[in-house]
Amino acid sequence: MPAKEPIVDFAAFDPGHIVADIEEIRRFNPQRFEMEQLTGILLEDMERHICVGFKEVTDHEFWVRGHMPGLPLMPGVVMCEAAAQLASYITQKCDLLGAEMVGFGGMENVRFRDPVRPGDRLIIMARKTKLQDEAPPRGRGGVRVPGLGPPDTGGRRRDQRGAASRRRAARRAIGGDGDIRLAMCDF
Repeated sequence: MPAKEPIVDFAAFDPGHIVADIEEIRRFNPQRFEMEQLTGILLEDMERHICVGFKEVTDHEFWVRGHMPGLPLMPGVVMCEAAAQLASYITQKCDLLGAEMVGFGGMENVRFRDPVRPGDRLIIMARKTKLQDEAPPRGRGGVRVPGLGPPDTGGRRRDQRGAASRRRAARRAIGGDGDIRLAMCDF
């Protein structure tokens, strides 16, 4: 399949400039303690419903001791949770669904490229591609890290349970260049 461009060009945001910290994220996302998978937001484009966030992965994460002893690797399901939390944040901040809480319905065509370890910064990008009354959002995503070439292309997911359970289309792949890891998802 042909390569897709990244959701946001790296030149469009400053990775050192945080536009929303953990307290701002908590205003919109209910996760707390070990399940908070976002550290900050680097870019919010409220008009296009695009968001760039990050997770500073530390050696104090709940999974470090057991996944894997002596070689801690961030579990893929936790990376997916970080992407879901970013999509939830921008959905709630823009009030795209008019719901008190946003749930996560699943993912298709998920791939993980390089490991994410304590000391890495996981950068996540999310973009709304389609949202209609009574219809689930759909879209595609991919990932690109500087120096690694074109991203993988994405797939679709559809909500089989109706509007009560919002589902985002997502494609998840992990790549790396130094200590930066990047994930992108369209929802």
